Amino acid sequence: MKKISPKQYAQALYQALDGVGKDELTKRVHNFLTLLTRRQDIKMLNKIFNNFVEIYQQERGIVEAGVTSAKPLTVKVKQEILNWIKQYTGRTADLQEALDPSLLGGLVVKFGYTVVDGSLSHNLHKLQGELIK
Repeated sequence: MKKISPKQYAQALYQALDGVGKDELTKRVHNFLTLLTRRQDIKMLNKIFNNFVEIYQQERGIVEAGVTSAKPLTVKVKQEILNWIKQYTGRTADLQEALDPSLLGGLVVKFGYTVVDGSLSHNLHKLQGELIK
């Protein structure tokens, strides 16, 4: 029996689920889990799921993004971040928020391989480095 990679399983699952209704979706997921169990590949489920999410986001034009700030963001600021990411990447962002009081102010935005650090603590460290030179 040929070995199937988690990515191959994820691609097959995405194709099987794309555009189906709720009842059919449940049936197909059940069949997929049964297949994994029969092939003794259920241990790969976490990797398959992670690959599935990547494929789903790619196909739907979604990028995972994170924003860390010293204080909770307003709805307006969140929307501005989402709009900026959309302009920059051409994709819709799935924004995860985190708080880190050590940033002092400003925020850090991460998506893909991009990090934009506009935090006050980062800028103070840069300024300190310039003053020491």
